[in-house]
Amino acid sequence: MGDGFPERIRIGALARTFTPELVDFAIEEAGARERAVKSLPARLVVYFTLAMWLFTSVGYGGVLRELVEHWPLKRGEKSLSGNVGRGRHTG
Repeated sequence: MGDGFPERIRIGALARTFTPELVDFAIEEAGARERAVKSLPARLVVYFTLAMWLFTSVGYGGVLRELVEHWPLKRGEKSLSGNVGRGRHTG
């Protein structure tokens, strides 16, 4: 989808606007926490749904790729790609 700079800006704005704490609060309020161990993390599903609005010109796979490749990581944090592939929650 290009060189990645506009994508990093979009994903960064998404991450700053919808903080993990805010997303977790909304998930708990809605009673939508994942129930099965092998379920995709509810937080990931929320961010994926929001990212679909940012990347309307690509399919689901492209949206997930943008989310994984451009998610802002904190120092020492691992990439999301392994956790998405296994359907595991990072925190």
